[in-house]
Amino acid sequence: LVIAPIFEEFFFRGYFTSNSFLKFFSLIGCSVYIYITGNSYLFIFVFILVILHFFKKIDRVYFYIINSILFSLVHYKLYDFKSLITIIPMFFQFSFGLILIWVVLNFNLFKSIVTHFLFNLFFIIIITLPLQFPQIESKNFNYLGYNFNYSKTPFFNNKNTIIRIPNDYSISAENVDINKFYNSFDSNSKKIKINVDNKFYKFNIYIKKIDSKAKKLDTKTIELLLKKAKLIENR
Repeated sequence: LVIAPIFEEFFFRGYFTSNSFLKFFSLIGCSVYIYITGNSYLFIFVFILVILHFFKKIDRVYFYIINSILFSLVHYKLYDFKSLITIIPMFFQFSFGLILIWVVLNFNLFKSIVTHFLFNLFFIIIITLPLQFPQIESKNFNYLGYNFNYSKTPFFNNKNTIIRIPNDYSISAENVDINKFYNSFDSNSKKIKINVDNKFYKFNIYIKKIDSKAKKLDTKTIELLLKKAKLIENR
């Protein structure tokens, strides 16, 4: 809410102020941002911006477009563009980049920072509300000789995260995210891919043996149960 709007506005919109130092700082800042995010291919856009800078007769609209493309792409990795659905958010950020340029040109950099802050605040509220007020109903199924019961819990609360593993055949966890739950069973376990719909939620999870022939709970069994619950994805 604070750091991103300040730095991104200085880096990406500083060029559009009348301050010569900010113009130079903006180009350097964009390069640093690209380096930090590891999107090396985006240096080509900075190079284009530098070229456009020395051609004063070129319509400034091209500069606005290249700058906004750079602003939108720097938030993603190439592998994020594996489908049309993942590409769509980029167009929103591209449009927002153009709006912020307009704010700087017609007002000032401070107002573009405030606009950026309010925009981020709006989306954080949109994201946070479902996390804080999830559907609480409990879900339950039997699989691999175990009963698996889980429910979502509000993200912000005064409860401690509690994970109990009394034996090799039962686990109870309260107010826990999926990564912490999985890693608490085996800290050396391999990385799991959490289902995008459950990535930021906290859960209450209870696993109990119901079949005498059930194998002991190991990382593989836990992983299979989490996949069955659709809390993690197949890799």
